[in-house]
Amino acid sequence: MDQPLPPLPERPGFEPRPLATFLWWLIVGSGGLMLLGVVALLASPVLWVAFAIALIIGLQYLTWGWLFERVYRSRPPEDRDGS
Repeated sequence: MDQPLPPLPERPGFEPRPLATFLWWLIVGSGGLMLLGVVALLASPVLWVAFAIALIIGLQYLTWGWLFERVYRSRPPEDRDGS
């Protein structure tokens, strides 16, 4: 009744991620400032709440995405049979 489990598939080799350049950070920062300026010009409380919610969602996405990627790309712990 007990059949041995098939072996696990080989872990894929990931290429290192390219680092963000200064130009990328400049574009993202200026885009964020422009978005903040548009929201400030409109100055509607509903838009401020929507912007705050979107900011919180974005930060959660970036934080958890970064964390889970690090966990996923980390090496598995060594087997410790004790024998």
